[in-house]
Formats: sequence, C-alpha cells, structure tokens
Amino acid sequence: MQCLLSNYGLIYSLYNVNSNYITLFAKYIFHMYPPFIYAKCYFDISRVSSFHFDGPTLTWLPGRFYSFSDFFARSKGRLRIGVEYNVNMFLIER
Repeated sequence: MQCLLSNYGLIYSLYNVNSNYITLFAKYIFHMYPPFIYAKCYFDISRVSSFHFDGPTLTWLPGRFYSFSDFFARSKGRLRIGVEYNVNMFLIER
C-alpha cells in the first residue's frame, strides 16, 4: 500500500489546487493514513534538493539547497502522463 501511495503522480494529482470535490475527498481520506502525508513531505523536499528525473522533459535535473522559504512555495509543472499540477508545499494548505 505504501508503494502505491508514495507515487508522486498520485500525490501531486491529489494535492493539485485546481482539483475537484472528489479529489479533495480522496485527499482527506488518505490523510488518515499517516505515511501518505510523510511521503508527500519527503517527496517535496527531495524534489527540490536532490538530483531527480523530470518526466515531461525526460532529463535529469540537479538539486539545490532547500531553504526555509521553500516550505511556503508552490510547485508547478506537468506529470509525464500529461496532467499539469499546481501544488502547495507541505506548510500551506488551502
């Protein structure tokens, strides 16, 4: 179950700020499973600070230092499956 719920495509599609009510309901249901929230926090930090693969461009991108302002930032991009996301980092919730 943890391998399924730690998939960044699932996480970012559930946390998308342009999501519908069904997606919001699923996100709050998954919040009852604590490793899901940990997986999102871990993915947010590792996406910024580590060497990672960018799906839409099919390239490897270098990481940078994760600063305090990144806790309040918003991540925008596109998943490999073509779904665009606009996700708040883990200290901002709408």
